[in-house]
Amino acid sequence: MKPSEWEVIILKPTPVFQAFIAAQCPDIDAPDLKTLQTDCTAYAIPKQANDEETLNTIESHFKLMFHHELSRWLGDEVEHEIKGSFLDFLCCFKFELHSQVVLLEDDFSKGKQMFCVRPRSVLLKWMKSIAEEHSDLTAVLERVNVSHLAENATVVVKNFIQPSEVKGFVRAYYPAIYEVEMSRMCDQVEQWPAINTYQDFARYFTIDIHTQLIHLH
Repeated sequence: MKPSEWEVIILKPTPVFQAFIAAQCPDIDAPDLKTLQTDCTAYAIPKQANDEETLNTIESHFKLMFHHELSRWLGDEVEHEIKGSFLDFLCCFKFELHSQVVLLEDDFSKGKQMFCVRPRSVLLKWMKSIAEEHSDLTAVLERVNVSHLAENATVVVKNFIQPSEVKGFVRAYYPAIYEVEMSRMCDQVEQWPAINTYQDFARYFTIDIHTQLIHLH
């Protein structure tokens, strides 16, 4: 797969964001954390050379991102009354950075939605079982959890009329999606778990849908 010229930041609200809303707007019932962390906004930026440049890019756009997140949950009128610093922003959100991007639109800027392919814990258990014959790998995997596997997980940029269409798309193309996601974790195809049906795929991976992909370029 050709390396992407873009990377995607998924902005996941933290409990601090919920507390920030409650402190700034005591007369408004802040959404619960589960709701805030469902269908998080994704932001696209040109791929940077290192983490420092990525952070600098985020800082240059944080006001727009903060504005969007606040207005998304509180409405534009309420949002304009709230002021937040870059430090507030850093505390309010966890950043998930994804550079393995599969583009299924004619142009990246036309992509307004995406989904993220996330490994399940059963995949990690399978990996640990395979590594039992290799003591060096076993020691490494003992320090790995499923959140580590999800770091830089594959994102697929494609527009859908309805979010419900995503499941049908994945059912139709799960072999290709599986191949792309597994290739970032292991380049030895013969060691991959056997995936013969969509049910096999769904056992090892879950799909997170993001209906808002905002381009910051």
